[in-house]
Amino acid sequence: MNVSLPAAIKEEFPGGVCVGSIQERSGLAQSVISSYLSSMQKIGLLESRRFGQWTYYRRNEEAIAEFLEQFAAGLQTKKD
Repeated sequence: MNVSLPAAIKEEFPGGVCVGSIQERSGLAQSVISSYLSSMQKIGLLESRRFGQWTYYRRNEEAIAEFLEQFAAGLQTKKD
């Protein structure tokens, strides 16, 4: 079965977005975007997968939910 790369990416890494697409939509330099993405990946908010020369990123929903819970709890503590 001959599957095109984008179809394979959608199947193997659903929700993934190529860095080039992020740059195109944001208008920021690729170095700036790469720095932000790297920081978010290091703390676990993003997952990445490399397909050939392209790196795709997607949100780590579980980590984001945990972060938001801790953030909300911290706000609640300061409020009390």
